[in-house]
Order: sequence, then structure tokens, then C-alpha cells
Amino acid sequence: WVQLVAEDFAGAEDDQTLMARARRLRSNAPMAANRAERMAQALLNPTWQASLSAPLAPLDAPEPDMLDLDEHIRQAGLLHQVAIELEGGAWLHWDGAALATVLDNVLGNVSNLSRERQLTAHCRVVVLDEGSHVGVHFETPHLPLEIPLDKLFEPWASSGAVNRGLGMYQARKQAQLAGGELSAERLGEGLRVTLRLPCKES
Repeated sequence: WVQLVAEDFAGAEDDQTLMARARRLRSNAPMAANRAERMAQALLNPTWQASLSAPLAPLDAPEPDMLDLDEHIRQAGLLHQVAIELEGGAWLHWDGAALATVLDNVLGNVSNLSRERQLTAHCRVVVLDEGSHVGVHFETPHLPLEIPLDKLFEPWASSGAVNRGLGMYQARKQAQLAGGELSAERLGEGLRVTLRLPCKES
């Protein structure tokens, strides 16, 4: 996200564009802080407590521990400047930190790869009821992935000019630890990444 902001500001051609991007940064900053805290809690120190960052779930959620999947996906899209075409939706009980890790890595990769190829960052997200699971399919059929599919979830896997490091590996690990699964398959020239979540509440 820091790299994205730096490139955004450096690419501003005039003061009006710079101010527009600064206003967008101001509106996105609470979401970025919340995501950073969730990731730190999950990856660095399980006992660490979040501060007063804006909550990801809306205040009118049916239960405090339920996640509005649609809202999390839309906020992650805003954070990474990815246009989201969303179909379906669900409320569910699941690990919020694991969901944040998956969304940050999947949509962060879409954003980075699109910028490298000077394309508009776009992702179709389909949420489906699959019985005992909710399936979340992230589809980017026109965004080529320059890495073998079987290497995508390996540590230090990289595609394009930006080193993704442990991103997708860690995202799958977090999903599995929370009882979910993260997988990928070819779709057109690009990819479909699927997150399957148990303990569904629609």
C-alpha cells in the first residue's frame, strides 16, 4: 500500500491531481491502518490489541462477530484501487484477520500486476453458496500471470517486476489455519483464485 501511494503521488502531473489523490489517501487511511493492525495481530504478535482504527464491519451488523463479506471485499478494492465487479454476498462467522490477509494479497497482486502492465485494475468477484461453504471467486481473465500456476503459493514466488515474497503463501496458510482453503486455476489468459469459507451464515 505504501508503494502504491508513493507511485500515485509521484505520478501526479499537477496540483489539482495531487490534491485529489491526497483526499483519497485521507479517506482510505483508516482502512489501511485497520488492515495493518489485523495483519500484525495475526502474523507478528497474537496477543497484540488493535487501537481505535475504523471498524471494518458496519455498526448495524446482525452480530458483533459476524463479517459482512461484501463490505470487506469492497473496502479492500478501494484500498488497493481495484475496480470490483461483485456478484452475490454473505454474512458469516470467520477469522477477520485471515480474511484481511487473503483480500490484501489477492487484490494487491491484481493492483500491482495491472500497474506494471499499464492496465486498469479490475476484478470480478463472485460469492456463491456452495452448501457447507461459501465460495469467493476472484476472476481476472485478461491479466496474464507470469508464473507457473503450481508455483503461485510457494514461498518467495514472484510475478512481474514486483517481488511478492511470502504473500500468497501466507494468505493460503492463514486461510487453512482458519478452516478455509485458497486455490487457483487458469481462466482465459489470467486466473481465478477461489477462497472457500466454512461456517456459513447468509
